[in-house]
Amino acid sequence: MVSDILHLDFSFPDCYMTETVCIIIDRKLAMSPLDRSVAEILTAVVPKTVSRFTSIAEAIGLMKELALGSVIAEENGHVVGLFSERDFITKVSGEDIDFDKHAINGYMNVNPPTINQNEPIRNAFHKMTINKDHYLIVTDNDNKLASILSLRDLVRFVEKQLWVTANQSA
Repeated sequence: MVSDILHLDFSFPDCYMTETVCIIIDRKLAMSPLDRSVAEILTAVVPKTVSRFTSIAEAIGLMKELALGSVIAEENGHVVGLFSERDFITKVSGEDIDFDKHAINGYMNVNPPTINQNEPIRNAFHKMTINKDHYLIVTDNDNKLASILSLRDLVRFVEKQLWVTANQSA
């Protein structure tokens, strides 16, 4: 699409034609929604942190009570894992164990993928796709836990962008 071609003449950022690249564009280039920062789409929900030694029953109880899809295992201010509803379904359910006596430590993702809150949303999609994860730990500039981003958050963002685009062209 012609309007998606980048203008390479930085001395005339608003012009529609240059002597070198000479590309006519139908509108000023706008930032793609996927270039916005992860921080812009984070929900107000504060991620729930627990110890890696939290029982499966307690973790599931918290997730149910707070309507969360995951809990973050944290130790001394550092993320040491992520236990999600998917972990429960794929690793725990069907096991002959006492959920009150077994900790999430043996079932959680001990190396959950992270993303800095200033990275573009497109990177979040890429990391989730590559890692086949439904959650990313969001860090601040000091590499400390800032939030959590779920696949559900990304789907809501895309849905909103599609709705906005549809209404603008109508």
